[in-house]
Amino acid sequence: MQWIPCSASLPHDGDPIHFQLDDRKVPMDGTYTRGVFRSRWSEYDVSRVHLWSALNIDSIVAAASRTINTLVVELGSLAPI
Repeated sequence: MQWIPCSASLPHDGDPIHFQLDDRKVPMDGTYTRGVFRSRWSEYDVSRVHLWSALNIDSIVAAASRTINTLVVELGSLAPI
């Protein structure tokens, strides 16, 4: 994953990305739309975001698939009511 400072470049509109706020160490997933970084819960002005990185769609799909498979196994192990 290559982190890019906002001062050097910004993502294209609509790009799925990871981004990190100036005052946090943990990145968030979201999109860059209309000059704003958006997460599931909020939106952040460019001035609050320090770094961003392109989100690898293949890794997201793989992680979602693993989560679904885990839930299916766990639900399958439950005793019927």
